[in-house]
Amino acid sequence: MKRIILIISALYICTQILAQQEITYMIEHDGKNRNFILYIPSSYDNSNKSFPLVFNFHGFTSSAAQQKGYSAMNNVAEENDFLICYPNGIDNAWNVNWNFGSSEDDLGFTEAMIDTLLNDYEINPGKIYACGMSNGGFFSYWLACNLSETFAAVASVTGSFSPQMMTDCNPTRKIPVMQIHGTDDMVVPYDGFAGTAEPIEDVIDFWLNHNICSENFEFTQFDDTNPNDNSTVSQEYYKDCEDEAEVLFVKIDGGGHTWPSSPVILPGTNLDYNASEKIWEFFDRHQIDALSFVKNEELEPIKLFPNPIFDKLNIEGQFEMIQITNQLGKTLLSSTSNTIQLGHLPIGVYFATVYHKDRKITHKLIKTGF
Repeated sequence: MKRIILIISALYICTQILAQQEITYMIEHDGKNRNFILYIPSSYDNSNKSFPLVFNFHGFTSSAAQQKGYSAMNNVAEENDFLICYPNGIDNAWNVNWNFGSSEDDLGFTEAMIDTLLNDYEINPGKIYACGMSNGGFFSYWLACNLSETFAAVASVTGSFSPQMMTDCNPTRKIPVMQIHGTDDMVVPYDGFAGTAEPIEDVIDFWLNHNICSENFEFTQFDDTNPNDNSTVSQEYYKDCEDEAEVLFVKIDGGGHTWPSSPVILPGTNLDYNASEKIWEFFDRHQIDALSFVKNEELEPIKLFPNPIFDKLNIEGQFEMIQITNQLGKTLLSSTSNTIQLGHLPIGVYFATVYHKDRKITHKLIKTGF
């Protein structure tokens, strides 16, 4: 197998294995070298469409490579046309406000990864998701608490809230969430562990209250197709929530601290329910519409130039307002002028959304330094 090593910039080095379309990135964040694995499906073509992006975070003491193999989510990405990112935590941990593990700026690291990938690939900024195992499930919830305007939905497998997370979690919008948990989990117990993990049903209640969901839910008992795994699966589906921010609770009766249907079959692994496939089914129902953008030039009522841009952006045509946002959807400025000074912005990728009557069209802008 041919391996090509490319130095992309001073910030990261990528190693591409062409047959597997897998890239290992190194980026600098907060004065430290951080890294992650990116899987690109064979259908990827940046000239045709933008792709969803899924983050899959490993558990405490685990790694990106182990999570990739353990969840087997590359197969799902290949079949359903999305990119998947497996990050590595410092000291094999994610900062979720425990008094052990990690104290790193993992929220900032996640933003840096998104910034890098939006710059390098055609990714739909309205279809970015996070899931994870154990500590990675905790961290997926922490992302929902702090970056709800970035992530369209999150899922936790064997994760929970730390007590401090429960206190500090204040998402700026309603966000769809999915929880998968075994009743016999001895690492992150279903009924909680003082000082470390909140009871799972309390976590579900938190999201039901935040998303303003009806108490009514659809109950599903899945077929026990593998009776030898000594576990069964049931589901509570709360879909009557504000802003379609549904809550999906999957209970593995008799299940342990494991990823259901993982190819690595540990004691307590349920084989009736494919967690990776079901997580994607859940994610695929949700997106942040405000961040989607139009690429049909035939419908374009105005022109923005030059692009790439150094300092001054010109807008030609009729419009009511233009907003400049960064790759995380944060509004940097709004204007009604036909000329906007952008020389103060750092080099990178931005989006210019033009509002005219009942329409809005978003342009991708490349900011250069020369």
